[in-house]
Amino acid sequence: MIKINLKKILKALKPTQVSGGFTLQEMLISSFLSLLVLGVAGNSLIKVMGDQKQVTADVERRTEVNRTIEFITAEIRESEGIDQDVSSTNLTDVAPDFTLPTGGTAVLSLEVPNVEQRIIYYVAPKTAGSAWQGSQLIYRWGPNLGADGQYTDADTPGTWVGTPLVDLVDNTPLDVSWTCPSGTLVPSTGATGFYACVEGGKIAQIYLSGEITTSFSKDSYQASTKATAPVKPASILTTPPLLVSKPLNY
Repeated sequence: MIKINLKKILKALKPTQVSGGFTLQEMLISSFLSLLVLGVAGNSLIKVMGDQKQVTADVERRTEVNRTIEFITAEIRESEGIDQDVSSTNLTDVAPDFTLPTGGTAVLSLEVPNVEQRIIYYVAPKTAGSAWQGSQLIYRWGPNLGADGQYTDADTPGTWVGTPLVDLVDNTPLDVSWTCPSGTLVPSTGATGFYACVEGGKIAQIYLSGEITTSFSKDSYQASTKATAPVKPASILTTPPLLVSKPLNY
C-alpha cells in the first residue's frame, strides 16, 4: 500500500514568494550613485554660472574703463595745456578752490579755455558707506556739463565737487624703476593704478589698471591711450561717465 505524505505534497504545491522591492543594500548603492551624479552636475552648473558672471563682469568693467578713458581723452582735447607739475604748491596756484582729499594723489591738471581754474583728475580712497568697490577711485574736479556737452559753471569753481568716475583702481605703488617711454611721469611720486606721461605740456599717455572682481574670482585689467591738447581746442564734450550703478561683486 502506497503511503502518501500529505505535508510534503502541500509544501511542494505552495507558490514561491517573489521579492516585491529593493533590498537595503541596493537602495544605499542607488542613493550613493544619485548623489554622485547630482554632485557632478551641480559643480558643472556652478562653474558655468561663475564663468558667465565673470564674462559679464569683465565686459561691464571694460565698458566703464573705456568710457572713462574716452571722457578724459575728450577733455584733454578740449584743453590747451597739461600741467607736468601736480604738486600741492602748484595746484594751490592754478586751482586755489581745489582740496585734495586725504590719501589722494593728483594725476592730471588741465588748462581749459574759458574755465576759471584747472580741471583736476585724481585718485583717492572711496568714502565710507559708498556703493563703490575697491580701495580707491578716479575722481574729476571741474565744471559740470549740460546735456549739450557745454560747461555750465565754468566761472564758479567754488561750486565744483569731486565726481567719481570709476572704481576698483589698483592701489599698488608703481615700480620705482619704471620710466616713461617719453615725457615726464605724472605724478612724479606716489603713482599707483592711474598715472600719465606728459610731453611738453601738450601730449599725455594715460595709464589705468584695476580689478575685475566677482564672488567667484578676481582678475585685473590694464588700459592705456594717448591724447593731445590741440592748438585750437574742441568745443563740445560728452557727458561724464557717472558709473555708480551697481557694484561688480555679485
